[in-house]
Amino acid sequence: MYPPMHHMLRDLRVEFEHGDGESRAWIPAQAHTADAYGNVRLGVIATLVDVIGGGLAALAGAPGWIATADLDVHRLRPVVADGTTMLEAHGRVLRAGRTTVVIECGVHAQSSLIAMASMTFAILERRDSNPTLIPSDGLPVRHSMALEGSCLVTSLLDALAIAAMEPGVTELNVHPYVVNSLGAVQGGALATLVETAVGSLDPSGPRDTVDLSLSYLSLAKVGPIRAVATPIDGDTARFAIIDTGTGRVTTAGTARTEVRR
Repeated sequence: MYPPMHHMLRDLRVEFEHGDGESRAWIPAQAHTADAYGNVRLGVIATLVDVIGGGLAALAGAPGWIATADLDVHRLRPVVADGTTMLEAHGRVLRAGRTTVVIECGVHAQSSLIAMASMTFAILERRDSNPTLIPSDGLPVRHSMALEGSCLVTSLLDALAIAAMEPGVTELNVHPYVVNSLGAVQGGALATLVETAVGSLDPSGPRDTVDLSLSYLSLAKVGPIRAVATPIDGDTARFAIIDTGTGRVTTAGTARTEVRR
């Protein structure tokens, strides 16, 4: 069963509905999703768009299955993690080809556009363990990944067990709470790992990660999984995610940060 009973997508209380070529998904701005400034983490927004993009791509790529190839997410304005605001993502298929699917997604909160994202998914051969998605006949049906009692009871970083090793370096272990249907670390968890690594680069205090561009090169399946961020110029950093169990770079990209006073 995916996701398993105890999983980040259940505790984030993701809801979704898939229609014909476009989908919507929702996530509450739980207090435990807050970054150092009290706003919903960019990694949470990345998780939301990865989920909606993955569902859309799986439908478009059927009967095959999919894996995220790249994800670009740009936060336009912060959203306070107040426990009541709902974030709504609206995704649509831009292109569905033989080997890839391209998705565009906008995220709204309180009727305001707060983030934009684009994703490319690679179409893979289906495995028996992959979930089956059935297109809705007529009006889309809204589903929830949350079970009774599902919610974050501690900070998202603690729930994911992300450890700060040194400035610019963070790690997490591979465990059922963070894996995707392929048995690798979920794309949103990797985005959160990178967000914390990049945000810790400035010795004067935490920085607010507002833009992430991730290229997923291989599956992060063994662990520990380590994100290493390096400043490029001003507010921009490059990063690599390394599966230390295999020595492979699984993800690479760039990030932009801001300092809020």
